Amino acid sequence: MKKTDVFINEKHAGFNPLQFGYHDCDPGYKVDYVFRPFWLIHYVVSGSGSLELNGNTYPVEAGSMFIVPPFEYSAYQADKKNPWSYIWIGFEDNLNQLPDLFHTPVLQVSGAGALFTEMRNCKNLEEGRHFVRKLSPFGFCSQPE
Repeated sequence: MKKTDVFINEKHAGFNPLQFGYHDCDPGYKVDYVFRPFWLIHYVVSGSGSLELNGNTYPVEAGSMFIVPPFEYSAYQADKKNPWSYIWIGFEDNLNQLPDLFHTPVLQVSGAGALFTEMRNCKNLEEGRHFVRKLSPFGFCSQPE
């Protein structure tokens, strides 16, 4: 298993990235019923797994994203035969301005793979902060408060 986490928090109003990283999971690896005060988005690079959210189980394949809203218990698990690798970001939405699609547990968004791959390539805190600054002109996050 290989895992990297980078922590950032520039206190953006609205979309405020807090942390991101990637995880190459072992077969059957499970994140068991966690409750977080922020949003999580996982982009599945390869492999497959499942998301448990609000009493429902959703299959997740490579090229898909799964979304965990804040303050909801969730669990997710890598497939035992074809474990996933994913890139993830945790963030706050301080102004409640996320599009409705963020309330869909599993989805595919054109171009997400390239964006998440660029984020994964950030190897340290400063590169992560630079990546977040790049998102600002595109409306993904506002300027720091």
